[in-house]
Amino acid sequence: PTRRSSDLKIYESLVLKDGQGRELTLGLFVKPTEKGCKQLFIYAHVVILNETPYALAYYYTDLKNKEKEDLAGQNPENPSVQSVSKITLANETPAISILNKQTQEKSGAVNISSIGNTFAELTSAEGKSLLELGIDISISSCERNHFLYTKVITINPRYILVNKTECEINIKSEAQKESGFTLGKDIRTPLYWKTWDVITG
Repeated sequence: PTRRSSDLKIYESLVLKDGQGRELTLGLFVKPTEKGCKQLFIYAHVVILNETPYALAYYYTDLKNKEKEDLAGQNPENPSVQSVSKITLANETPAISILNKQTQEKSGAVNISSIGNTFAELTSAEGKSLLELGIDISISSCERNHFLYTKVITINPRYILVNKTECEINIKSEAQKESGFTLGKDIRTPLYWKTWDVITG
């Protein structure tokens, strides 16, 4: 672990490894109190919140979309592990790519180096489907006086369809020849094109 100390505070890092040897580095802050006790803060540098109904996995990448490795604590290649994980901890990285574990659709590099909103487009290897995700990047303070913070990456469906009519509706693109998908009354669902080649062609 790294360490920097002074009369008022001690900074350290806590490195964890999963079963495949992938590392997660947590921030560790020790703050002595006037009565001789110590306050201990353990925090992640990046937290990814999955607010979609999909089982997502994540990879560290750079902005040129050169894949490095998947985040610690995941097993995205194993098709039997498809539980929807809502919270994933990560190290600092300029970009990530996202994988839909059920369909193996994958995005390119998503820049998460700055605060704001962006999006990701997940497509199949053949380019025959498209899932669009909205991504919000914000900062959450862990300890304001000493500037300890966590970057929070919140992932949602980019578009949600809500049927407020009195009947079922069928949804398809203008270029799509076959029937699309049916949305029942008072049903909401993410917009997910499973015939992207027909739509764009």
